[in-house]
Amino acid sequence: MDALEKAHRRLERYVAGVLWGEGFKRRGFFINENIAEIERQKLAKDKDLDDISDVKSNLGSRLDFTQIIKSLAKDDNIEILEYNQELTQFIADELKPVKIDILKDVEEIAVRTGNEVLKEEVEKISIALKAAIAQAEESERQLQKERDEKEAAQRRAEAAEHARKEAEENRRKEELARKEAQLKAQAEELKRKEAELQKKEAEQRAKEEAEKRLLAESEKTKAEKNLSRKKEQLRVITSLTSQDLDQATKLHHQINVVSDNVSGLIKIFSRKIISQSKIDKKDILSFLNDISLENDKINSFSRFGIKKIYDDFSSAATNDIIEFINAYIDKIATQYSGSKLHIIFKNPQRLSFNTLFAPIDISIIIDNMISNAKKLGVTEMRIIPSIISNKLHISIITNKPLDSSIEDPNILFELGFSTTKSTGLGLYHIKNIINQNGWQITVNPFKTTVEFLIII
Repeated sequence: MDALEKAHRRLERYVAGVLWGEGFKRRGFFINENIAEIERQKLAKDKDLDDISDVKSNLGSRLDFTQIIKSLAKDDNIEILEYNQELTQFIADELKPVKIDILKDVEEIAVRTGNEVLKEEVEKISIALKAAIAQAEESERQLQKERDEKEAAQRRAEAAEHARKEAEENRRKEELARKEAQLKAQAEELKRKEAELQKKEAEQRAKEEAEKRLLAESEKTKAEKNLSRKKEQLRVITSLTSQDLDQATKLHHQINVVSDNVSGLIKIFSRKIISQSKIDKKDILSFLNDISLENDKINSFSRFGIKKIYDDFSSAATNDIIEFINAYIDKIATQYSGSKLHIIFKNPQRLSFNTLFAPIDISIIIDNMISNAKKLGVTEMRIIPSIISNKLHISIITNKPLDSSIEDPNILFELGFSTTKSTGLGLYHIKNIINQNGWQITVNPFKTTVEFLIII
């Protein structure tokens, strides 16, 4: 009874799985269910056939049959005397959609049944399948490469078209702006001519009226004209405010002072050259430093003269130094820093700090910091004030790290030291100004930034 029941179950498994296609579909032998369903539909008429032609031609049925033979071969209590070898034969191309390693299963059957012919056939199919897979992968790589190249070409074409349209739009806007400016200039010229004509007409009427007056009124008319002319002269003279005149006078005086200083330095150094057969390098650097510092003052004077933000820029006075730094960066420094360096002043708490300082000193410090940053290729400089223990901390941070060859950051302030083949005087000037005012400056190098901290 047990033998009959086992035989019945195995026959039922064969019919349901191999002949009707339920086994390979349920176990997921294929890479997707659509292929499995197609193979199963091919067996739809198998129930009505008297032979197994559909089973032999159906890949799914042969996969199921191979699994049945493999499980029987693995059972040591069963000896396989004979089986239909046509159902365990495969070709390389038809195994591409198969997910399980069916060749390994067939090889196991060949080994357990001692079928050398089947074993050799498996090796041939395995070699052919590997070659087919390799060829398919290579084809897929080539297709992907072609797709990528096509997409890249399309992106380039789109970018070129976008650039062309953008350039065309820019040209159109420029032409429109040019025409608008031209029309505006023409309108202003017409307005000027109308005003001039009206003035001439008014003068003509006044002249005609004056000629009609009595001779006695002639002197009065002349006196009124003289008075009108004097008023016009006075209006032109007073158009410059007394404050602007005072500022220009101070600027002229300071430039003369600096010019005298430069002349004096040149005379002293010239005498030293004449009197000494050999000039020490230290003396030369000292001379260049003095001349460079005076030149920095001239630059600052000229900038103050163009953009006035302070009444007296050379004398020390007690004022809000944070407000001055903000105004100097906003109205002067950013005008000379260039487009590649972005200067950011951050004072979110709107701090203020009154202290004794000369605006020229602060301007030289900021200008030299900007000059050094530009030489090093810095693209962003942040200036952040803070008040700690009643002292003002000014943090100047650049987005480029310190040169890795510099072991001691304090060497930056030494006379003549430079990593950019420049004079090496900028930071030396800053250090001298800091010391003269009794302030402090330190360098704090970080991985991607450098901080110059000034404590006042």
